Amino acid sequence: MSLRMRRTAGSAVVTAVCGLGLLPGPALATDHLAGSRAAVPAPTEFPKPGLYTASVPEGATGFTLVLIGAGGGGGGGAEVDSGGGGGAGALSVCTVTGVAPGTTYSVTVAGYGGAGYSMNRDTSPATPGAAGAGGFGGGQPGGEAPSFIAAIGGAGGGGGESTILQGTTVIASGSGGGGGGGAGISSNDPKGAVGGRGGGSGGGAGGLGPADKEHGGQGGGGTGSCQSQTGTSTAGLAGSTGRTYDEGQVATPGGKLGGQPPAGISPPANVGTGGDGGPRIKFTEDTGNGRVGGDGYAAFVWTS
Repeated sequence: MSLRMRRTAGSAVVTAVCGLGLLPGPALATDHLAGSRAAVPAPTEFPKPGLYTASVPEGATGFTLVLIGAGGGGGGGAEVDSGGGGGAGALSVCTVTGVAPGTTYSVTVAGYGGAGYSMNRDTSPATPGAAGAGGFGGGQPGGEAPSFIAAIGGAGGGGGESTILQGTTVIASGSGGGGGGGAGISSNDPKGAVGGRGGGSGGGAGGLGPADKEHGGQGGGGTGSCQSQTGTSTAGLAGSTGRTYDEGQVATPGGKLGGQPPAGISPPANVGTGGDGGPRIKFTEDTGNGRVGGDGYAAFVWTS
């Protein structure tokens, strides 16, 4: 092989000469451009409750936003029936296009609703179970049980709301699930305390047991919104109504997400789920405490 140089319009052009003819110069330029294309950035995930800032990275011109509200806590059990299950948070999957690198967004990832506790028989006289705390992001605490009814479970707290804002404008939201209601003692007594409402305007309602039954009511699922963006928001499923005495000493299932997060991200296993309601108490050493809900979650899946 030999090299020949010729000058064209003031610039040197080098070509290779061999038995097969000239190697085409444009192919070399095409290969160079293909190797210089920027890769799509990896997703940015926020799996823990808190306040964050997300910035559009170089190479991205849009994103799919995944936002999940937190689940409500389960209600506490009593001597007769179990507490209600907490509701699940909402799942919002929204598409945003035409963004510039360096654009920032404010992220709130919601915290779970606290669990309601079973009646406390370690005191004399016995005292009602404590209510669960409201979750980070506006979840409301469980309601107080009547102080004169000792054998009653505390209500679960509502899960918080996850949100994404650009400046002061809400881009998307995922409200929290409501807390499960605490179990009561007798159909002739006041019912167990009502669960706390989930955070956000679409927060799930707190559970309250039926008027003629002792078991705790189900926490409602949260709803969300993509606001003016393209996408869908699926409401969380409500928790189950508390179990009756005849159903045995079993926990009450909390609500699950109403849909599946898209592929390519890794949210925690119990993200946004409602906490189970506590079982009824059978023996002195038993605990009928509810379970906490699942935390919220946010992720930016970048596109270019």
